[in-house]
Amino acid sequence: MNGGPPALLAEAFARSPVAKVVISLAPGEIGCLVEVNEAFCALTGRDRTALIGYAYPLLLPEEDRTAATLGFETMARGEPPPPAAERLMVRPDGTRTWVSGGTVIAHDGVGRPYAITELTDVTAARRSQQLFEALLDASPDMLILTTLDGTVVHANSTCERILGWTADDLAGVQLSTLRHPDDTPAGDGAPVTSARFRYRCKDGDYRWIQWAGSVVPDQELIAATGRDVTDAVNAELASARETDRLRTTIRVHREINAVAADRAAAMRVVARRMVGLFGSADGAAVLIVDGSQLVLAAAAGELGALTGTKFPIAGSLAGLALTEDTIKHCRDSAVDSRVHRDASVMLGVRSVIVSPLHGEQGGNGVLLVSAQQPNAFEEGDEHQFSLLADSLSAALRHADDTAQAAALLAERTRALAALEISENRFRLTFENSPLGLTLASLAPGSLGHYLQANPAMSAITGYSADELCRMSFADLQHSDDVPRTRAMIERLAAGDLDTVRIERRYVHKRGHVIWVSIRVAVVREKGRARFVVNQVEDVTARRAADAELRRQARLLELIPAAVIVRDMDGTIRWWNQGATDLYGWPISSAHGRSIHDLLHTVFPADSTIGDLREHLMREGRWEGELDHVTADGHTLTVLSRQVLHHPPGAEPQILEINTDVSPLRAAERALAGRNTELEAANTLKLDIIGMLGHEIGNPLTAIRGHAEILADDWEDLDEAYREKAVAAIIRQTGRLDDIVREVLAMVTIETGSITADRRRLRARDEISQALAAVDSESLPVDSRDDDVTVLANPGHLQQILVNLLSNAKKYGGGATAVHIDADGGRVHITVEDNGRGVPEEFRHRLFHRMARADRDARRVQGTGLGLYIVRGLARANQGEVRHEPNPRGGSLFVLSLEQG
Repeated sequence: MNGGPPALLAEAFARSPVAKVVISLAPGEIGCLVEVNEAFCALTGRDRTALIGYAYPLLLPEEDRTAATLGFETMARGEPPPPAAERLMVRPDGTRTWVSGGTVIAHDGVGRPYAITELTDVTAARRSQQLFEALLDASPDMLILTTLDGTVVHANSTCERILGWTADDLAGVQLSTLRHPDDTPAGDGAPVTSARFRYRCKDGDYRWIQWAGSVVPDQELIAATGRDVTDAVNAELASARETDRLRTTIRVHREINAVAADRAAAMRVVARRMVGLFGSADGAAVLIVDGSQLVLAAAAGELGALTGTKFPIAGSLAGLALTEDTIKHCRDSAVDSRVHRDASVMLGVRSVIVSPLHGEQGGNGVLLVSAQQPNAFEEGDEHQFSLLADSLSAALRHADDTAQAAALLAERTRALAALEISENRFRLTFENSPLGLTLASLAPGSLGHYLQANPAMSAITGYSADELCRMSFADLQHSDDVPRTRAMIERLAAGDLDTVRIERRYVHKRGHVIWVSIRVAVVREKGRARFVVNQVEDVTARRAADAELRRQARLLELIPAAVIVRDMDGTIRWWNQGATDLYGWPISSAHGRSIHDLLHTVFPADSTIGDLREHLMREGRWEGELDHVTADGHTLTVLSRQVLHHPPGAEPQILEINTDVSPLRAAERALAGRNTELEAANTLKLDIIGMLGHEIGNPLTAIRGHAEILADDWEDLDEAYREKAVAAIIRQTGRLDDIVREVLAMVTIETGSITADRRRLRARDEISQALAAVDSESLPVDSRDDDVTVLANPGHLQQILVNLLSNAKKYGGGATAVHIDADGGRVHITVEDNGRGVPEEFRHRLFHRMARADRDARRVQGTGLGLYIVRGLARANQGEVRHEPNPRGGSLFVLSLEQG
């Protein structure tokens, strides 16, 4: 070959077995062929002449031309060529050839750019690949090529059938990203070794895939086959789940047995464990029969918050399970007519299994497991559920039996404890009693023999307890008393008597006689008298004191006052005939009773029975007045003189002498009342004298002055002056008459002698009459009912209304309106004025006798009796009058009377 390197390169280009082409990237000719070699001509089926200047995109299928043109334009702008790829080229006869190649960019001497592309015919390889892919697609297993890190390079169509992902979906995806999170091991996710994992399908579900893969030598690829083993895995899991469920059931049985004695605990264990035992369950409950309802006694899961809720048995699936005594399975409560629809909606339950619980008397409840999704439970769940229900039933029966046994044991234990306490209490009481106590036999062969005696009995008789237990009542009592005692004991043994109280004489061990009071009570066992309890009190000193008291009482009977002997607690031991005469109670009725209860004692103010007792103990005597109630119910005031007495060998007693001072106190009270009345009358007299001295003086002076002038100068006076003087005298005389009438009315009210002959009067007419009397006929009268009537004395009502209207004229510038209102059987007549009103500091004295405000006393004449009389007349007519400040200024005087 001749020429330099350029010529050699051209020769190599032309003769190269690899198809090569130079494509212009210069403006105006982008994509046009500049030079081709023979191999390119053979590849495209065209000669060189046809190809030079031909647009390269026209060699491609129509659908690829636009993309090719855009690629050349991109390279013309200086961007790098696209990566090598396979594409189709169309020959003149229409056949298509697959080519693969790469492109580089070069520039000529003047800087024009060219794209130099080398192409290889890969049609045969493509056909082999297609054949291979057809074989892969026909495989029942997934066939996948991945890189060493698990990125998918190729996947057959079986992947789409099993997982739903197309080959394009999987291309470039790292296979481990589709693996279930719980199945992802440490390290990469390439399927090299044999393994089984769950892979996410396109629809979101997961399928179990068993992989077998190996690395392709020198290719840095992994070829793997994946087989869908979901059904087999599910079968294995179901088997394992069933095995685990059986193991769990056994554990639950053990847990139930562990708490079988505790009914509530057993129910809680079952409710809690069932939610985990049945995988689809989200709630579980134990319901116990309570009348016509089921009470949710224990619950877990979604039903846990409803513990204590009650549901009706009738119309429910639980009720059906109870009545038919069989397990019930509801797959969907929305369409199952057996369930209680409202309860299911409230609980959010769609699937449920219910099994009856069996007690001693039949069904006593149900066991329930539920889910919020329909069809949550399988057929196999029913059998296992029934086993748990039977186990819980047995546990509940055992708990009931245990509770009954515990209750019986507790009752027996309490009875024994109570018996022990009772015996200890009796022993302590018996041994420490201050009274003598003995137990004596009532058995025929040992009647009256002592069985037991306490220390106090030994102290009374002088015999030790052992000595007494070898004696009978006949050995201890005075021989004169034995026959009577024997007869009494025989009656006790025969059942004629249960208790008796007697006094007998004992012969002390030292030989002297002592008197005792004996209280006897029979103790029976199964209706038979077994022994008696004797309570013995030494009353020798008391009998001596009583004898002395009776001797002294004979002397006290001569005293006319009431003489009483009583204990410190008030118990009456004796009183004389004077006390009987005063209070009406004979000594037989009073003896042994509390004086304060019998006579209903009322102590002086701020004093109590405790204060009286304390004073007696401290001072030894007390004197004061008491109120007592006699037998016929009369109350007496007595002067009581009490002395503390200490009889020898006995408890302190009180000697009380009471004298009736009721007449004296009544006279004192009457005298005090009369003095009060006299003082009030004297005060009234002085008030009237003072008022009259002031109020009558001015009119009398005016009358006298005018009369003297008329008498002395009658002839010299003109007619006008005479008339004026006479009018003044008449006016002042009327003033005196008003004063006299007011004073008389006040006295009538003060003495309480005022009476009211009430009549049915028309309020509007009475007001019109009063307005005419004070020359105020034009004053407006406001009434919603002109015919409303009142009950009042006509004269009293006119005096009240005229006084109120006159007061309004004198103090308020004149009344501005009168209102009539009826409300609740009462009629309210209101006189309104717009004057200065009543001073606030004077309002509380406004209706008092002869009360006048300082502000008005000098400028307005008056006695201060008007409103006092108004109130007295109103109350005499069963009415009332009051003052209210007028919101618009001035005053409102409201007269309230009974409606007619």
